[in-house]
Amino acid sequence: MSADAGHLAETASAGQAALPAVRNAGPLANLKDDLVGSILAAAAVFSIIGPQGLTWLPAVLALAMAWACRNPAAPVRPAEVVRDAPYVFGALALFCAWTLFRSVTAANPADALSAAVPFCFSLTAVVAAFVPPLRMGFNGRWLWRFFLILHAALSAVLLLLIFKWIDISAIGGERLGQHWHFNRAALFTALLWPISLYVIRVVATTATWRILIGAPLYALALAAVLSASSQSAQLAFLAISATQVLAKISLSLTMRLIGFGASALVLLTPLMFGPIYGWFRGSAAWELNHKTVAERMWLWRSSLDYIWQSPWIGHGVEYIRQAGNVNPDTGAAMTHNHPHSFLFQVWVDTGLVGAAILSALFVIVARMIRGVGGDGGQMFAALMAGIIAIWAVSHGMWQSWFVGLAGLIAAFGGFLHQRSALLARMKLPPDT
Repeated sequence: MSADAGHLAETASAGQAALPAVRNAGPLANLKDDLVGSILAAAAVFSIIGPQGLTWLPAVLALAMAWACRNPAAPVRPAEVVRDAPYVFGALALFCAWTLFRSVTAANPADALSAAVPFCFSLTAVVAAFVPPLRMGFNGRWLWRFFLILHAALSAVLLLLIFKWIDISAIGGERLGQHWHFNRAALFTALLWPISLYVIRVVATTATWRILIGAPLYALALAAVLSASSQSAQLAFLAISATQVLAKISLSLTMRLIGFGASALVLLTPLMFGPIYGWFRGSAAWELNHKTVAERMWLWRSSLDYIWQSPWIGHGVEYIRQAGNVNPDTGAAMTHNHPHSFLFQVWVDTGLVGAAILSALFVIVARMIRGVGGDGGQMFAALMAGIIAIWAVSHGMWQSWFVGLAGLIAAFGGFLHQRSALLARMKLPPDT
């Protein structure tokens, strides 16, 4: 029995006892549910338009709500969460501890800790949202009723802004216009699709309705992502779509591919990239979108030199920000202060020790998702694939704004799945 099924089985009797309360929550409970849903929606908006240094906060807020507003029909204590997923939290704690150690021993501990601490919070939010016993979100009625509409609205607004049919500065002022990030909105739109598909599968009773609802929403989200300038969002949408197809065929095989594939990618990056760079540098593909492709390759090649200088324990968190990147072809300094890939930065800053722990965490989380099974497992598989795809080619390791954004989205998925699984065991419809 999977961890998710086992935990829900343990709470089935409690759920039956709480059945009248779930059926007839009353106006105060409904008001609380609507309030929490509204706060989470506001947190999602903040993740898109807020300053980058603070966008990890919504992920922590979502985790706090998951505990404070947990469903009384499925109670859980922190000790039980750790007991039910010891390897997950063990690997997570070990990685965070090593990261913090390589922060206080870095060349500039203050800067390193200012990056590492919010990153650890954000990573905890992501991992915890995948842990079945922690899926204790609020009632969820608000999200069930409006989630698809919110996703469609975000995609539509993104398209309107991209084609300048509406001006966000004129609506929200110049300050809001400065904070708005098309790429961040595109990432959010791409990563929301697995959750939207999950809601459609649960709510729609027939294949016809699933197609009628899902096809237009998929087309709208795809159009928004393709129209944005974020190639990482486009890559994520491709990875998500491919994962959904593969997971539908075999979730177990898909999660083995994701878990062990991501782990191998982390561990073998220093060995693989040198030959790949040499081949790619002389190929016609080098000129394909030269600004993005060539810049990434130069940054990664520069990071590779740092890796071999201290391969075992790394140089300390945020080392590249202090040392700078150097164009390997010209020797000139580059303006970017991170390699735009967690694969390289985890090696540069934390060495083989950090890379090994992180790769083990990927395998453990993938195995846990495999145990969830069904539509929930397929949703989390696609989310994990999309997050890793973006993180591998677009953002630095310690950019907690992206990890926090991913944590908030994963929390959405965790809330909706917990509610769906619990109501299914109670033989209640999902809009209860």
